[in-house]
Amino acid sequence: MGEFNKRLLSSIIGIPLILTVIYLGGPGYLLFIEIIIVAGLAEFLNIVNITQRGVKLASFLAAVSLSLLIYLNNGQNQVFHHNPADLLITIFLALIVLSSVFYRNSTVTWQQSALAFLGVFYVGWTLSYLLLLREEFPLGREYTYLLFFTIWAVDIGAYILGK
Repeated sequence: MGEFNKRLLSSIIGIPLILTVIYLGGPGYLLFIEIIIVAGLAEFLNIVNITQRGVKLASFLAAVSLSLLIYLNNGQNQVFHHNPADLLITIFLALIVLSSVFYRNSTVTWQQSALAFLGVFYVGWTLSYLLLLREEFPLGREYTYLLFFTIWAVDIGAYILGK
């Protein structure tokens, strides 16, 4: 099967599924965004060459927890203000950084810890705004559709033009 046929088949299946999840919102949309966050963070960690299982796991848990807290706070931007779950995020991030200090045989460097820390916020925090856009704004569903259609249009254009 050629590259175009694979893309076409995944679009025929994926686009209606994504549009339905956006339309319904709620926990299904939260799960969809969490999957995107984990996939995006996995790609980020691979790009910056972080392969240590413990650092990856702590990063995934921190990013998912961060977006979950944003979702549960109903967009009140209180993720780091008087929320008992803040301790959970702090623990995960501390595990990432401290893994390079306390494990003598660890191959994790300070630079890798900092990159993992950056990835949690670069991917987890920024993609969490998809939750706020859909769930908290008037016409949020429509804006979310517009965002996804724009992304798909640019992707299709880049594929056709070869850029």
